[in-house]
Amino acid sequence: MSAQTLTMERASGSVTISSTFVKNLLLATAVAGTLDAIAGIVVYDLALGQMGIVQILQWIASGAFGKQAFEMGLLGAFYGLVFHYIVAFFASLAVFAVKSKIPAIKDYPIITGLAYGGWVWIFMNFIVLPNSNTVLAPFSAGVALTGYIWHMLFVGLPITIYASKK
Repeated sequence: MSAQTLTMERASGSVTISSTFVKNLLLATAVAGTLDAIAGIVVYDLALGQMGIVQILQWIASGAFGKQAFEMGLLGAFYGLVFHYIVAFFASLAVFAVKSKIPAIKDYPIITGLAYGGWVWIFMNFIVLPNSNTVLAPFSAGVALTGYIWHMLFVGLPITIYASKK
């Protein structure tokens, strides 16, 4: 094992993880997570005036803590920030884990990224959020469409662009 690769033995064979793989995975997580957070701030704070930055992060934390997240002050916001990047990491990891089996990720990162971002939005809004403690807002078609598009551009796209790199 060199400093550049990590080899793990599994029953089905060995898996080698390069430092480039890890670097690109972490960059995808950081970029997608940050762009997603900025989009949330632009929409929910600046455009709609519904929640400030602290309340947006507390809302994310409400997935685990429910309404209590809003009473936790900056600690609730901190938990929300941590949870947000954990979700971004797993959204990135899902693509990185299958990129060698799905050539379209490398060959067509823009198309697959846009599709994946839309899928992430659907998964989060129809599977994760309804099955968490998140305080849900009333449905708004405009906000939903905006969220869908921002997940395509700012979540799926950066993830597949980094995943398509060698």
